[in-house]
Amino acid sequence: EVGDDIMYVLVGGDIRPHVIDALQFLVEKIKTECVTEIEQKA
Repeated sequence: EVGDDIMYVLVGGDIRPHVIDALQFLVEKIKTECVTEIEQKA
């Protein structure tokens, strides 16, 4: 269904700021290199 989760991302690190930076980097990488968005008309 539209809006359902298609993947989960887990990041571990030493301190919160490093984890947040790593998570943001990873999600951006996934969005730009791995995901293709297609609009479908009803």
